[in-house]
This record gives sequence, C-alpha cells and structure tokens, in this order.
Amino acid sequence: MTKFRRGDIWVLITTDLLARGVDFRGLNGVVNYDVPNSAAAYVHRVGRTGRAGRAGGVAVTFYTQEDIPYVKLIANVIRAAEKLRGVAEEEQSVKQWLLDALPTPTKREKQELKKKGVEARRSAKTDDGKNKARISTKSGYERRVENRKRGARIGSKQRQEQEPRRKVEEASESEFEGFE
Repeated sequence: MTKFRRGDIWVLITTDLLARGVDFRGLNGVVNYDVPNSAAAYVHRVGRTGRAGRAGGVAVTFYTQEDIPYVKLIANVIRAAEKLRGVAEEEQSVKQWLLDALPTPTKREKQELKKKGVEARRSAKTDDGKNKARISTKSGYERRVENRKRGARIGSKQRQEQEPRRKVEEASESEFEGFE
C-alpha cells in the first residue's frame, strides 16, 4: 500500500477487507472482478474513488450470467445516489428499462448471497468431501507443471515397486525346466 500511495505502482488488487476505512488520494478508478455480496459492500468498494467531498472516478463491475439477479441491487443503489445528487433522469447512468429487465432477487436469495456468495464461485465438494476448486496464487501453467512432476514421481515409485516383483516372476519362470 505504501508503494501505491507513493505512486511507485499503479494497480492495487485487494479483497473486501480494504473496502472500508482506507483513503487513497487521487484514486480515479475501481474495477470489481465480481459482484459484491450486498449493495452496502458495493458502496464501500467504489467509495475509494471519491471521498471527503472529492469528485468520484469510474467504477466498473464485471458480472456473469449467475450474477444478474444481484446486479439489480447495485443498479438501484446507483440510481438512488444519482437522484440524491439531482442528476436529470435522461442523464442517469442506470436507465429504467434496465431496472425493469433485471430480475428481482427474493429475500431468501439476498440472504444466501450475503452468507455464501454467488453459487458459481463457491468451491464444489467432491464425493469424499474435499474442495474441488480452490483459490491459488499460482498460475494454471505452474500448477500443471507441478502436477506433471508429481505424477512423474508417483509413476517412478510405482515402477520401482513393481520391478522386484517382475524379477521374481521372471526368475521363477526361468527356473522351471519342464516335466520328466
């Protein structure tokens, strides 16, 4: 964060933990790579761009098909904020036709979103109860290389374990001289 504040780095990737209580002067853009779990979380995330009376910057939120029901919550917040600022309806960034087109999540769906997040981003459980997907700091390429190396080691161990058995089987076959 110190390097970001000094301007040594231009991009800061964080979790929701940094969404509250931290002020960066001159921040002019926030990119949400997932839809926040609540409208309040959205306000805190994008609030990094305009604080203490300063003009706000740009906030972009990427979403998937599974996120669409929850986009309406955020669209309503944006629309309400623009109305409070006195933005004319034809100049508002969230148009009424968009709000009408978006599905309205039920109270239960909102509660599930706050508790567990979007279903598609949750890690799936395998039959033995382990997490199938996980967040990793390694790239997919690095994980594939490690998995290949691990597989090679396991295969090598298995071949070494089978080698003495083969020798015993070969020896027992060669000792047999037939019937008299």
